[in-house]
Amino acid sequence: MRWRRSYQQEQTSPAVVVSEVSEQKHKTDLESPAAWLNRVVARTWQTLVVHPWTLVLNSIMPAGSFIGEKATYIIFYPPFEGKSGLIIWTLRRTVVGLAFFIGAPWLIRWWGLRRYLQMFLFIAIKGFEFEFYDRALSAMKSPPVKGVIHCGASTAMDSDVYTNNGISRVLWIEALPALAAPLHKRCEALGPNHICASAAVSSTSGEVVEMSIVNNSISSSLLQLGHGHRTYLPFLSEVSKVKVTTVTLDDLMTRLSLNMQDFNVLYIDVQGSELLVLQGASNQVLGHIDYIYTEVSSEEHYINGVLLTEIDDFLCCRGFKLKEIALLPLGHGNALYTRFL
Repeated sequence: MRWRRSYQQEQTSPAVVVSEVSEQKHKTDLESPAAWLNRVVARTWQTLVVHPWTLVLNSIMPAGSFIGEKATYIIFYPPFEGKSGLIIWTLRRTVVGLAFFIGAPWLIRWWGLRRYLQMFLFIAIKGFEFEFYDRALSAMKSPPVKGVIHCGASTAMDSDVYTNNGISRVLWIEALPALAAPLHKRCEALGPNHICASAAVSSTSGEVVEMSIVNNSISSSLLQLGHGHRTYLPFLSEVSKVKVTTVTLDDLMTRLSLNMQDFNVLYIDVQGSELLVLQGASNQVLGHIDYIYTEVSSEEHYINGVLLTEIDDFLCCRGFKLKEIALLPLGHGNALYTRFL
């Protein structure tokens, strides 16, 4: 009986418990003035500017999102990129600024106001470079570039970058079968040291997988489009699939009878499958590589796509260090790793 009375005295009244929980919840629900102001401004902007402007433009131009799509490509890949001079610099910033302004109704709807403003600050104001490969190559002096393994070649659109930097030995690798013929033709025009290979580079060899074909081709991948692409770039869509057979980079170099001593730069642009390429290169290729330039993502842009932290962990364990990174507020960008800092 003594124990029972003591236990009853120590019990807390249910009403007291509910009161304490309610008080804690009330404190948690209180919104800070800054958060309240941010919410009000965002809602006002959407109500008074974004939605009316979008409705008007869409009523005038049924294919209104076409403008947003074109604005996005100008923002990501501005004209006169890689060229210097005050006039060129001014023209590039002006064109990018106009793309942000004209595409605002769609870009804000796709990216959200905060990311839109961050992107405008990064790219239009600060001149942030999403692609810095040309500059990275020019800085690779010690040791110098011997040759490049370029995974994700498309039709060798970056050949001018190599020519401008005096790099004549490139292995171009492209997984999309439809691009094999134009890539081969381009490599023939570039010279005998430009070798092309139609191959789906991955972590294993001999596996038959389906490749997702996207309506702009450069976003086609062994993986399906994820949340990032579907949200920030909704004009992209999967139009078909094609079966391809995977091969590791180690096995591909052996099949082509190429000497790894002739290559020390690895370029990877394979739409979320970057870690698979690295895993298939760990036995032979990576031991000869001094520089790795790769696409990275801090959020999901392809389903089961690799994230920056995973690439960073993989490469750091193999003696590489992150030298430079250009990561957009949309959670996607490029990074340069090297054995030498």
